[in-house]
Amino acid sequence: MNNKSLRVLFVIVAFLCFENASSQNKKYRTGILAGYNNYKTSSNFADAKTGNGFHIGFIDDMYIGDKFGFTFAFIYQRNYVPFNTTSSGYSYSNDNYKTFTADNLDVPLKFYYNLLNINDKLIVSTNFGTTLKFFYGYDRKGSDDINLSPGGYEAKFLDSDGFVNLFWSTGFQIEYKKTAISFNYSKSISNPYRNIELRSTDFFDPNAKFFKGNDNYFSISFICFFNNRI
Repeated sequence: MNNKSLRVLFVIVAFLCFENASSQNKKYRTGILAGYNNYKTSSNFADAKTGNGFHIGFIDDMYIGDKFGFTFAFIYQRNYVPFNTTSSGYSYSNDNYKTFTADNLDVPLKFYYNLLNINDKLIVSTNFGTTLKFFYGYDRKGSDDINLSPGGYEAKFLDSDGFVNLFWSTGFQIEYKKTAISFNYSKSISNPYRNIELRSTDFFDPNAKFFKGNDNYFSISFICFFNNRI
């Protein structure tokens, strides 16, 4: 089993342990979620446009009385991000964008406050917290002959395989009985590209400290809980 498979297994086992421990709490419920992402990446080594994506996963809701609570989720997220590219090294083009995919495992932990709660059925809440984003990197089939523009770095090294990055997140949610819609914004705290090892035709930076970025995204999630609040 390779290192990436072991990391996936570790995250899944940690989530299942949390699920088992949380199930002892009476004020607890579980659900599934799915939705849309609008993803923006900004870096000092390549130009990129805002991309789109989707996510799907499980969510736990642990609530304290009528006003407060915490949510914990385990989410698979995929984004399609267009990077500016060139096949001639350092030449710059404004319209040669090629789409790269980014697959992540997200583990958000958020505190929420209910602005409105009518009989535990109609609820409007706001939330704030952090998200651990595992396995950060971009991939594209056939990228061996593509360079990123304007830096001239080889695109095949864009998959940094970083283990984890930290994002802060905030948003609000509208819920009725077992269904909800959630709107959230997330922004990176850590440098997502600190482990990347890019090569150009002239040099290779083995410690990757030169490469920096700041990513953010907006997401809409549709949630279905398996049980009502009690």
